Order: sequence, then C-alpha cells, then structure tokens
Amino acid sequence: MNSWLEALMDLLFPPRCPECGKEMPLLGEWCPDCLKRYQLNVTLDAAEQGLRYLDEVIIFADYSRAVRKLLQNLKFRHEKAAAQYLQALLPRSLAKAFDNLSIRYCPTLVVPVPVHRKRLRQRGYNQTSLIFKAWAERQGLLWRDVLQRIKPTLPQYSLNPEERRSNIKDAFIVTRPELIMNQSILLVDDIFTSGITLDEAAHQLRRAGAKQISGAVCASSAR
Repeated sequence: MNSWLEALMDLLFPPRCPECGKEMPLLGEWCPDCLKRYQLNVTLDAAEQGLRYLDEVIIFADYSRAVRKLLQNLKFRHEKAAAQYLQALLPRSLAKAFDNLSIRYCPTLVVPVPVHRKRLRQRGYNQTSLIFKAWAERQGLLWRDVLQRIKPTLPQYSLNPEERRSNIKDAFIVTRPELIMNQSILLVDDIFTSGITLDEAAHQLRRAGAKQISGAVCASSAR
C-alpha cells in the first residue's frame, strides 16, 4: 500500500488497542494496561500435562477475550493484521524470559508447527509463522521450517484426548534432520489446549536427533 494511502487510512481508521479501544499511535500496539493484563510468560511442566517429548511449555499470553478474537480472526477470517497485535504479546528478550522462568538452556533455533498444504492453500499462510518468525529473527535465532504436515487432520478442539492422539499421530515428518541434530529447539505454535499436537511434533524432532525441545505458544488458558 502506498504511504499516502496508509496515512489516509490511519487518519480515517486510527489503530486502536484491541481490548479497550483506546486510540494508539501504531497498528499492533496495545495500551500498557491491557498489554499487562494479557501477557503471562509462564511455564507448564510437560510431564504434568501428560506430554512425553517436550521439556516444558511456555505460554506468552492468556487465551481470552481480545486475544481469542485476534487468533480467530487471523486463522479463520484472513485478517493478517491481527498477527501484529499477537506479536506484541511476545517477550522482548527470550533469553531474559528463560532466565526468569529458570529454564536451564536457551534455544539455538525456532521450529514452527506447520499446517497441512491443503489448509495452507486455503488460508494463504501459516498463522504461527506470522506470529513468531519476525520475533525469532529479532532474538537472533535461526528459523527452520523443517517439519511438514503430511496428514490432514480434524480440528483438535472437537475431539476427546484419545481421539486427539489418534488424529495427530504420524501427522508430521522432519524434512531436514541434519539441521536439528543435537540442537536445542523452541517449537512454536499459536494455541495450546491439550498440547497433544505440540507433543507429536516434538516426538518427530526427537526421533530426528534434537537434543532439547521447549514448546512455546502465543496463548493458552491452561495453567
């Protein structure tokens, strides 16, 4: 979009905080109070969640109200601008976040959970990449699209735990195992519900030789 047209759009429809509606200087900005309300930076014990292949899972934001709407708009209504507001929920410094959470290592690379090629054609993008890729690069971490989703799956939210594991089993393959051998990985996804999808992706990374795997998600209601 031309700069003059962007300026006109900002004048006619100024960016607003997605929670309280306060006018903001830039698209993607929250007002400080609302941002503080949603940011979490908490860690879940993977074993306590019944997950076998992750060392821990880090949640960056609470999955409620404005965050839920932003994620739904990004995934189902093709509103790519929502990703900018979700990026703002991620920590400015991952190393500091890991230190505050007492995680013993910091990853060397970031791997996104992929969508199936059919869904990618329909949507036009992987929402997880839109949320996390630019952020990972700012952290100085390598971005590696080494997972491929080879099996179309049903939406996990509509299934019970046993059905979820069956649904996602063998859905992923690692396309470039040499890139992750003996690496410490941050495996990222948009939402954590049961964690079964994240854990199955981690399973394939373990089989391909990954040394350590932390999961990180933009949002979750799990604690």
